[in-house]
Amino acid sequence: MASTQSTLTSAAAAVLSLFNPKTRELDPFNGVGYGAKASLNIITGPTYQEIEIKSNAVARIRRISMTLNGSEFISVTPAQLNAIDEERKVYREANRLVIPFADFTLRTKAGVRECELVTLAGEQIFLYVEFDAKQSGDPDDITLLARAKTTDAQPKRYFLPRLVSETWDHPAGGQLSHSYQQRSPYRYIRRMFMSATANDLTRLEIWRDNKVEMQLDADDNAFDLARLAKEVPDGFFPVDFIEYGFGADGKFPTSADNSLDFKITKTSAGPITVLQQIVEVVALP
Repeated sequence: MASTQSTLTSAAAAVLSLFNPKTRELDPFNGVGYGAKASLNIITGPTYQEIEIKSNAVARIRRISMTLNGSEFISVTPAQLNAIDEERKVYREANRLVIPFADFTLRTKAGVRECELVTLAGEQIFLYVEFDAKQSGDPDDITLLARAKTTDAQPKRYFLPRLVSETWDHPAGGQLSHSYQQRSPYRYIRRMFMSATANDLTRLEIWRDNKVEMQLDADDNAFDLARLAKEVPDGFFPVDFIEYGFGADGKFPTSADNSLDFKITKTSAGPITVLQQIVEVVALP
């Protein structure tokens, strides 16, 4: 594990070119409308630090996703994007949503930049925004714009940022163990945002190879975040592995010899939606 972490630190250092994000407007979306899935072809070459979506119908956005050469690497709801910002106490507006690749709240340039989206010539990257049906009081026509913070092109991608959700069944109240099936020496979790309909998640324990790694009660979690000028987003149980501001050092490795289990205590039965903010190693220097 230590050698892998050292390698990742070296890879992060390898891409630390001049960091001077600039704002650029993205091309218009195609297929914008209620009940439709709008699409935008992302220009490749620049390094994307974040992408902002601005619309007069944010309340009708069901899901935002991105694909790289046909494979989805971003899949998130507006509520989940807002939770990421709310936990970090980042300023928000009702008509804007931001996909954060780089994290400007962290302390080191390596941590800030590790999740930036490096794009390479010849790739196909698409941004999709899915809208629900029109409701009473909605504007007749949807406006949908996007802009980005970018930095210079890079010759190679070492890390791929991912925002992915999955549902963990929790068929009874109390503590149940959920096996993490995507464990890998190349997959690291920065943050998790767990939510349930009843909003009744009270405790998390993480066990790797039958040894406890983390124990966190909901009230202790809120206290810890508050001491670091962060907060618990409404309706979520956040697990911030990089809460101290060191993104490259603090991220949670998912590798295990035999098992990685998330033992969650919930007062009632019901599914748990889990958003993971992941950095995946896709190349080694």
